[in-house]
Amino acid sequence: MGVIEFSITLSVLFCQGVAYENIGLNKSAWQQFPYYVKEWGAERAVDGLYSDLSAFGGQCVISDDFKSTAEWRLDLGRIHIIHHIVIHYRTEHIDSDINVYASRFLGFSVFVSNTTDKEDGILCFMDMNYTIETIPNPINITCPNQESGRYVIYYNNRTHPPYPDGFSNYAHNELCEMKVFSCPYGFFGKDCTDKCNYTCNGCNDVDGSCDSGCHPGWFGNYCNKACAIGTYGIECRETCGNCRDVNQCINNNGTCLGGCKDGFQGILCKSPCRQGFFGKNCSYTCIKTCNGCNNVNGLCDSGCLLGWRGYFCSELYECTPKGYFGSNCSIPCPDVNCQECHMESGICHICKQGYKGQRCETVSELADIINGIKFYSLLGAFCLSLTVIGILIVYNTMIRKRQLTQHQPSDLQGSRDVNLPNVSRDYDNCEELRELRRSEIYDTIQ
Repeated sequence: MGVIEFSITLSVLFCQGVAYENIGLNKSAWQQFPYYVKEWGAERAVDGLYSDLSAFGGQCVISDDFKSTAEWRLDLGRIHIIHHIVIHYRTEHIDSDINVYASRFLGFSVFVSNTTDKEDGILCFMDMNYTIETIPNPINITCPNQESGRYVIYYNNRTHPPYPDGFSNYAHNELCEMKVFSCPYGFFGKDCTDKCNYTCNGCNDVDGSCDSGCHPGWFGNYCNKACAIGTYGIECRETCGNCRDVNQCINNNGTCLGGCKDGFQGILCKSPCRQGFFGKNCSYTCIKTCNGCNNVNGLCDSGCLLGWRGYFCSELYECTPKGYFGSNCSIPCPDVNCQECHMESGICHICKQGYKGQRCETVSELADIINGIKFYSLLGAFCLSLTVIGILIVYNTMIRKRQLTQHQPSDLQGSRDVNLPNVSRDYDNCEELRELRRSEIYDTIQ
């Protein structure tokens, strides 16, 4: 860098105490007629390298040959106030007072536009005075009104011959570096003396609006509005956690300065207590008979271990009626001859009377005795029944016989009367008959 370039750059960068920033560095670039050699692509003019201004130094843009126009465009990404522009062009290190490659650069123009079309923009500079002997390298350009725009467009043409002395017959891009200076980060305005709001990610250097967004916890065009209570983060999209006091939720990162509500933990109070803990700062331990307690108040909402019940699973109980196990004592003991089994595992620990073994599958000696007693008891009952039935039969037979005997004399008398020649009988015959009946009755009783 020569003495002249250094003095010009120094005076511009520190004008009014502000160090301007090269906002074009490594931004997107394009050219109209790229040369087939890739090393001369459009991006070479904004790569920050310009120590070698020759064609084969790998730091310059060179467009195709035999073209009547040459155009190169830089996209700044958003609208900026353009304070000044510095251009380094090709020289080939020729040891001469005249740079023959400057002839390709004479008559160039620079536009600032909000679109990719230079015709939509404002002419910042047009060379109408330089000659091959007077054109400087680098060239420092200041737009008359510090124009604002998103695109900086370099343009040259050889469309209207004859050309002034020293001009080339064809237009070329011979750019080795183009620096576009604007306000440094955090400042805006034509003289870059106004400071952006500190909550901006970087404000528009035109009017100070926060086009690049706000710091977490702030919103608005100028990032001067804090998030509403209960929200935080980028554009206030996040919701505060379970803070004990939501007014103490920090708007930029959601930290709960006053601690968490019961049942939650962490600086954001969004994490419930881990399994087995509850309450303030998750410092209380759930009762061990819980399947898992409520992280806020310790209630056993998920149920109790077998054998326990109650809100806090503190009441011990057994299955009633016997012979069941499991949740709510709803499952019968798996062994048929089991009277009472473990209420959790179902393993039998009390068999029905007369059975033994781990699964109550073995008949005990007592059971054999009981079964023998049952057999002979049934047999005795059967025999007794037969005896009673026999007695009843004999008794009924005797009753029937007596009844028949009581009716026999009248029948006999009737039959005898049929054969008698005379209806009436004498007194003696009646007496004999009475004696005969008494004798029969007495025999029956005996």
